Amino acid sequence: MLVAGLTWEQARSSCPTSISLACHNAASNVTVSGPQEDIRCFVQRLQAQGVFAVEVQSCGFAFHSKYVISGAPQLVQRLEQVSSRPMH
Repeated sequence: MLVAGLTWEQARSSCPTSISLACHNAASNVTVSGPQEDIRCFVQRLQAQGVFAVEVQSCGFAFHSKYVISGAPQLVQRLEQVSSRPMH
């Protein structure tokens, strides 16, 4: 994941297809998510253009992206096992 000094529209138009817009933090600050190597390349590209961009340490997981959807059912199942308040 990375945090960048871009508007939502700037991020949408400049992100590679492997990277997903994750969070609209402020008017000109977004978080994007995707494969770690693609994120690193995007950070370098943005920094070379003079745009604030920092990789966020996320334990190698592309949170808030299409890459974690397949694990959602298992996550819900595990959370229901430990939660005192079921999600249903």
